[in-house]
Amino acid sequence: MLPAHRKFDEDLYAEMLALANAAGISPAEAVIVGGFTDFVDAVRATIGAETPGELQEDDCTSMIIPDSRADGSGFLAQTWDM
Repeated sequence: MLPAHRKFDEDLYAEMLALANAAGISPAEAVIVGGFTDFVDAVRATIGAETPGELQEDDCTSMIIPDSRADGSGFLAQTWDM
């Protein structure tokens, strides 16, 4: 898994390693954290489990603060409520 990430983009791979190091987690854990929904879908597909048939509301929260309101360095954030 990690060699494919490195081969795809060296700079993003280095950023992921730095993120993992700063968070005190392994690079593999950083991959899972960064794409947890995709990870769950892959596990379900591998074990043959079906996905839920009905729409489920996720109630995520997002926010944006434009550069003009944040001294030139805006913010973008979103939660992922499980």
